Amino acid sequence: MSEEGTKTFLEAMRDIQGEGARIVLVNLPDSVYQVMRCVPGVRSQLPIAKSEEEARASLRVGAAISSTEKPVCQGSILIPLLTGFDIEYAVYVAGRAARELKQPITLASLLVVPRNKALNTPMPEEETNAVDLLQRAELAAKRNSLPYARHVERVRDAEEGLLQLIKTYKASHVYIGAFADHIRDEQFLRMVEILLHRAPCNVIIARQAPDDEHRLE
Repeated sequence: MSEEGTKTFLEAMRDIQGEGARIVLVNLPDSVYQVMRCVPGVRSQLPIAKSEEEARASLRVGAAISSTEKPVCQGSILIPLLTGFDIEYAVYVAGRAARELKQPITLASLLVVPRNKALNTPMPEEETNAVDLLQRAELAAKRNSLPYARHVERVRDAEEGLLQLIKTYKASHVYIGAFADHIRDEQFLRMVEILLHRAPCNVIIARQAPDDEHRLE
């Protein structure tokens, strides 16, 4: 495998993705993998799976997302979905605003991909978790009779990725659901701080009153 040969993989990936499909490399000989690592811009863009099983699992999840995903609405009320956030309560509170403002809701699951991997790299466990979060939010929206769009965004960083999503789709509001017993969670606090300082839209932090078990002192 030469440097030019590795670029052929990259060109193939771009052509295939341009047609709305995915390509995943598996079972690469170590010699080929080492060449790819040394060519700038190639390893960071080519999705490589550890095994054929991992690649197939990722493709199945991706197909499930694509088949049910609804287009993100411009100017909508955005609800980011991350583990540790109170998704159901965020949907409930955002739904009340959506009815009053007559604006649609977008449920956006953020899938964080390490910077040393291509954005489309198979991550079956994380992809399954992203779908689970979407399904929870979708059920909450249906319980509240809310129209919604659903979206999975692959990002390098949860906070910066969310900011970019807000800007790209010109979200009017962002709703974050907080559990009373998780408000000291580091990721939650970092997300809130960045949104309050940098989000170009309205930011609402929704938290239910703590119950007796989680009463704050």
